[in-house]
Amino acid sequence: IMNTSISDNEIVSCNWSLLDLNQSTENFPYTFNQSGEFAVTLSMMDEFGCSSSTTKMVNVSELPKANFYFDSEDDITILEPTVDFYNLSSEGQMLWNFGDDEFSTEINPTHFYNDAGWHEITLSIENESGCVDTISKELLVQSTLVLFLPSAFTPDGDNINDTFGPSGFSMDRLSSFQFQVLNKWGQ
Repeated sequence: IMNTSISDNEIVSCNWSLLDLNQSTENFPYTFNQSGEFAVTLSMMDEFGCSSSTTKMVNVSELPKANFYFDSEDDITILEPTVDFYNLSSEGQMLWNFGDDEFSTEINPTHFYNDAGWHEITLSIENESGCVDTISKELLVQSTLVLFLPSAFTPDGDNINDTFGPSGFSMDRLSSFQFQVLNKWGQ
């Protein structure tokens, strides 16, 4: 708490009173550990023995508390990459960061992931006094083996369907496969 008093005379004493504390100093550093409204009194005396006192009420807001969970009944995969997020935070403005350069200010957003891998989800909440709390949690979007086999190809050099063979996600997991090409008679 800063003393901003102005006097033409020299101030010889400053006494602060807050809760059960009394301190004789020009400024009174104090950290509030709880929310509420508190009376702060400053009494001053100048070199001629003249004194003055003032009391101000200090309103300390409750700190915000960020928390959330996400719906993960089933594994989140690249085939089913939609995730529902549920806000458990205190009141305030919120900002979600889904870990993939996408953001939301919705209370309970739903997000679609385009890429497999670990994503750090961060929720920040700011109360009306400008106090901020942030929480982060990890989410895994699993890659699954997805195999695409074409039914036709056109090797005409236009880079569209020029090759014939399997492709897909997580092909590195495939240790071996057998591939046969048959005519319409099964030969």
